[in-house]
Amino acid sequence: MGFLRQRKDGTTSLAIVVPNDGVTPGTNERPISLGVLCGKLTHGTGQLQGFREDRRNLTKTVKPLYYGAFGSYAPSYDSTFANLTKEESDLVYQTYGDETAVQYAESILDFSKDCDFTLTMVDDLLDLLTSGEHRKTKRFLEDRRKLREEEERIRQLLEGKPHLPSPPPTAPQPDVEVDYTALKSLADLGIDTSFIDSFEQERKRNEEQKASEEAVQAGLDHTSNLLQKLQQVQNDRLSMVPPPHLAHVVQPSDNEVHLGEYIYCLGGVFVYVIQPSDLASSTFYPTMTPLPPTPTTHSQLHQQ
Repeated sequence: MGFLRQRKDGTTSLAIVVPNDGVTPGTNERPISLGVLCGKLTHGTGQLQGFREDRRNLTKTVKPLYYGAFGSYAPSYDSTFANLTKEESDLVYQTYGDETAVQYAESILDFSKDCDFTLTMVDDLLDLLTSGEHRKTKRFLEDRRKLREEEERIRQLLEGKPHLPSPPPTAPQPDVEVDYTALKSLADLGIDTSFIDSFEQERKRNEEQKASEEAVQAGLDHTSNLLQKLQQVQNDRLSMVPPPHLAHVVQPSDNEVHLGEYIYCLGGVFVYVIQPSDLASSTFYPTMTPLPPTPTTHSQLHQQ
């Protein structure tokens, strides 16, 4: 049972009379949820609501008709199923004639340029949608591209900065193997060779550090490749058309589960093996962690 309650400010609310249990202390009100009013649902459904475009929203243009060279008195356009006028149909057919539509055509052509079969299908589709205007637009784009290249070449000549090919990269110099034993033999000639031991130890430390860094980088590259592969597998699964019922949702495949477990194990190994200094310098971490500044000796004495 309920009644309307009107406050002094003019607002009106619906007050529902409920049992005494559950009333907020100090007030005469009790919070009510939808579950208290309706109760639990006894029957449910796992069906997913799909999307379907209303047929009234589909655009149907006027189609041109051609009867040959001797049918000049026959109808030129078929408007049986069209919901656009002749002028509106002409506007749709001439879409690829303005600058914005040229950019759209250039985008879809760039998307399909790597496959000859797909490029032919795109050309035929655009020709069908634009009533043969696409081929003209394609030639126009090619002329514009050549014109831009010619203007860029002329601009470089006028500025006196011709485009020069970049020099080939130089090959890295190989490390020269130092024979420390032969250098130590110079002590027999009276030459001081005490500094050679420190050089040898430093070189060994550098080689060990380099080998450790290469092993860490190889492991990180392998894990990165596995993560990209897992992302691709998950995107393929989640991009599928949803089934009509939740019980038919596609579960992760064995390959996806195996990749996830393997990456998880690799992450655990890296946590125990890789040191923080292998990933970043010591000056990087204080900037990323909000740690309080270390008190100075003067401030400590002042507090004491």
